[in-house]
Amino acid sequence: MMLPPPLWEQVQHGEVERRGVWAPSTITSFDTVTSKWNRASDHAAVYVDLDL
Repeated sequence: MMLPPPLWEQVQHGEVERRGVWAPSTITSFDTVTSKWNRASDHAAVYVDLDL
């Protein structure tokens, strides 16, 4: 995660969201992700919650 230094003080939580990825042997996907054809992406999303 790249943030300017002042925003690091505001980070409350960060995570990698993998449930849109299709990898049945390693990741528990959303119920609607049933194959590589209806996956959200082959890359997981990274996010942070900021207290602004």
